[in-house]
Amino acid sequence: AEAVVFVYLAQVNYQLEDYRAAIEALDRAGTVVERVPSVYHMKSQAYWLLGEPVMALATLDQAAQVFPEDSSFIRRKVFYLIDLGFFQEAAVQGRRYLEQSEGSLEDYVAIGNALRASGELEEAAEFLEEAQLRFPNSPEVKKVLAHVYIEREQMSAAADLLYKAALLDPDLLSEAAELSRRSGQTYRALTLNGQLVDQPEKYRQRLALYLELKNYEQAAAMEIPLRRVGLMEDEDLRYALAYALFKTGDFEEAELQLAELTRPDLFRK
Repeated sequence: AEAVVFVYLAQVNYQLEDYRAAIEALDRAGTVVERVPSVYHMKSQAYWLLGEPVMALATLDQAAQVFPEDSSFIRRKVFYLIDLGFFQEAAVQGRRYLEQSEGSLEDYVAIGNALRASGELEEAAEFLEEAQLRFPNSPEVKKVLAHVYIEREQMSAAADLLYKAALLDPDLLSEAAELSRRSGQTYRALTLNGQLVDQPEKYRQRLALYLELKNYEQAAAMEIPLRRVGLMEDEDLRYALAYALFKTGDFEEAELQLAELTRPDLFRK
């Protein structure tokens, strides 16, 4: 008969992944638990995991009315809206949430991504630039902001940001090098490429950079490293190597490489 017993029962059922039983147990607990914030969180997540997002959101709205000072319900709602693809509403609710709380790095990145996905590129850029000031050592904020700049066709600004992000997170080196190449900063791209640990990715990208710089001799000399890491099976790379050999005047070796190709589109080239 005591409400707390039903709350315990709900917790057990939730752990057993019987979310319907968890909701029923919370309903049976009665009005006594209406002032317990964790009950609303458990109930909304149970509805969400049952694939009933409307009820999950309604539960959070109810909780926000009961606990207007508790921003955790709006935060959860923002992430639900993002998962549902309602990016514009997620961005609106996200702004509301950040007015009530400090907000974590994850919050800023998620809301910035929601703004970008909703097409609000100007607002996304302003929001993420503000996030950069709050989290200057976060490569994630710089990465998301760089993608906003890419969509705005501001390639140089995007490349500069991703370069700074790569200095903080080496996993972004390859992406930063590629973006530097696309923005015309080829020598910076080569510098970043030289720091890559992933050898196949490093050689694949370096061949493209040599060709872009018209360093055909250096590109033609890459056959051995490409073969060593198993990239000569990639016909696009074999064709690129053949092109470099052709440009250096080594027509015989170029022909040998072309003879290995099987793809019609490469024959047409």
